[in-house]
Amino acid sequence: MAAKNSHVIIRQRHPLLQKGGYVLAGLAVLLGIWLAFDYGRARAGFDSGRAGDRQSLLQTKIDDLEDINEELRNQNAVLVQASQVDRKAYMDVEQSLKGLQDEILELKQEITFYQGIVSPNGSARGVRVQDFRLSKGGSSGAFHYEFVLMQVVSGSTQVKGVAEMTIVGLLHNQPHELRYADVIQGENRQLAFQFKFFQKLTGDMVLPDGFVPQQVKVRVIPEEKKLAPVEKSYDWNELIA
Repeated sequence: MAAKNSHVIIRQRHPLLQKGGYVLAGLAVLLGIWLAFDYGRARAGFDSGRAGDRQSLLQTKIDDLEDINEELRNQNAVLVQASQVDRKAYMDVEQSLKGLQDEILELKQEITFYQGIVSPNGSARGVRVQDFRLSKGGSSGAFHYEFVLMQVVSGSTQVKGVAEMTIVGLLHNQPHELRYADVIQGENRQLAFQFKFFQKLTGDMVLPDGFVPQQVKVRVIPEEKKLAPVEKSYDWNELIA
């Protein structure tokens, strides 16, 4: 008995067609998933179109608010600048007023000074100590002094003599007095004067370490015997304040 011949036919698909089938299957799966997701959102009340409109509206509001914020920042910068200008103008005016007040006070003091020369109280002739001032120097214990000697007018006679200055205080907590020669800086150890109407005396002095000043005494001794010596005392703290 003759054996039957059987033929097996093997067909091989092209590789590109096989890969294309996979891709199409994958896209079909993704499409199905998206449709299911969108359907679920629609069932839950979500509308993609309305959400897009809402997003656009919110972005417009954000842009408007940012514009308003920028405008407010600009206005604030203008106000700050105006405030600074106003503050500077106020300070300038205040400084000018202070300068005028100081000038008025100085002029009043000068008027009083000249009134004392031209129209003295009483007719007695003599020398006066006027306008004593004291200021701190650049180093510890250093001070600058200045005062004016003036003569009560009773003619054209010139007056001359010597002024003595004494600083009263405590040296290492003990009462002590310093003479002019003890504190003066420079070779001139004597306060000599010579004038007809008035003379300003100025100088620098240095107090020793441990000395606490309390009072300044100025004694004026004219050479002319007819003129009596004059003495005037000043509180140190009032002068230096």
